[in-house]
Amino acid sequence: MTLRQSKSDILFDRLRRDILTLELPPGMVLRLPALSERYAIGLTPLRECLNRLAVEQLVVPEHNKGFRVTPLTRADLLDLERSRDAVEGAMLAHSVSQADDAWEAGVIGAYQHLSQTPVPSVIHEDDALAQWTRRHLAFHQALVAGARSPWMARFAGQLRDQLGRYHRFIQSGLRDLTQTAPSLATKAAAVSAAGMALEPHRALYQAALDHDPAAALAAFRHHTGLSIAAFEELSTLMPAHSPFAKTLGPQSEHSRMTGYNPADEGAQMSFAKDMSYTDYLSLDPILGRRTANRTPMMRCCSSSSTRRPSCGCVCACTSFPLPGPIWPKAISPPR
Repeated sequence: MTLRQSKSDILFDRLRRDILTLELPPGMVLRLPALSERYAIGLTPLRECLNRLAVEQLVVPEHNKGFRVTPLTRADLLDLERSRDAVEGAMLAHSVSQADDAWEAGVIGAYQHLSQTPVPSVIHEDDALAQWTRRHLAFHQALVAGARSPWMARFAGQLRDQLGRYHRFIQSGLRDLTQTAPSLATKAAAVSAAGMALEPHRALYQAALDHDPAAALAAFRHHTGLSIAAFEELSTLMPAHSPFAKTLGPQSEHSRMTGYNPADEGAQMSFAKDMSYTDYLSLDPILGRRTANRTPMMRCCSSSSTRRPSCGCVCACTSFPLPGPIWPKAISPPR
């Protein structure tokens, strides 16, 4: 039996979709009377939905002013990329280390669909871009489908949705260039396409089928690094007066207001780049606990054995603790 959605839930889904698709643009002031008229609903359920969206950081409350769609910023984009690297990377390593036939079949099928989809031009091919985006998402979801953590899956979904706003904003900026600077638009589109290339996905696919968590994690981090590199190159290409540069460029207004320094950004980005595979897995952000002494954890976890190390810490073959006494009694280990 399928439960019918309440009017509040329907409104929440509509508002959320309109924010994620930029129908309600970043930074837009959300005035309750105007929203009530637009969505044909009363003020009380509208406030309830906006408060729910604030929890997801899709809107921000403003004192005595209501709400505003959460603005896009360069620092936020890079923070989202780092967070995706940590969460999805841990899920990937766990999936690969726990690989079974069903998971492998899902990865093979998703990769075949993606590999048969040409990388589209972000400035001309709307339908082709939509298809590539769906298949790209399906491939990444298949890779992490073996991770047994609903919380991490939820975090990964939220990160994907937030990053989707940035991707759509960047694609919109590239399309605007076709009217103002056609030759520059072509070059920028080529940079964007390079970040969508099949080769990094092929490396991910091969490492997954080889059941090699360390290689899969290295391939994933290389893949996310290419995305960041493409964004950085686009930042240098976009005209200073463009919405892209004003919002996401190194000298954007928000960066100046917050004292943003590109050198600080480089130091922050090294957080993920400089971590070893075992460093990465020692984060274990959701389940179990870390040992008090990090040094023996790293020494014991240098082994690729699937057996529990003598110190009882997290084994290097998985991003989750192995079942046993390190688990709090109130929490059951994943099966």
